[in-house]
Amino acid sequence: MLNAVVLKKSATADILAASTGVAPSAVARIVGELVDAGYLVDLGGQVMPDDSAVDTVKSYNEAHWSGLRGQPEVERWHQRFEHVNDLMLAAIDAWQQVRVGGEKIRNDHTDAAYDDKIISRIDGIIAKAEELLRQLGKRVPRFNRYPERFEAAMNQVEQDRRYISDPRVESVHNVWFEMHEDIFLLLGKERQV
Repeated sequence: MLNAVVLKKSATADILAASTGVAPSAVARIVGELVDAGYLVDLGGQVMPDDSAVDTVKSYNEAHWSGLRGQPEVERWHQRFEHVNDLMLAAIDAWQQVRVGGEKIRNDHTDAAYDDKIISRIDGIIAKAEELLRQLGKRVPRFNRYPERFEAAMNQVEQDRRYISDPRVESVHNVWFEMHEDIFLLLGKERQV
């Protein structure tokens, strides 16, 4: 649960239940315990991590998953994942911006055929990521939840295109960002700026 809040930066109990798959009543209990322990700050129904929460999550990953770090097969897995990540970043960029006269401008989403093509591209990238996540999930079970979250977001896309990249909903882009950050935490890597 602490890992989920650290990845989200702030969340309600309902959002945490949806992202972790833990029953709402259990989420409320666990979040209460984490607030009492000083790891989370309660902002009236929304919680955010205290600085100690990030350090605790990093320490947990180091203690429990350090055996994965540096293994040649895990490094190869990570390289394959980063290739898929590059594909997703390009697809999200194409969703958010279009080229007109050699310049990128904000996509106003009036070209349904273009948007449908990008959605199909994103769906294919998610399929590639899901295979990689299944491989990682055999070792680290929390990664088995991401394919379900991607499926839930994509199921919303037909009725509400915000579920591709809107930061205010559980969009594909938000789930992807959290997953990528989770991989960095797991493997003890830093995000390249």
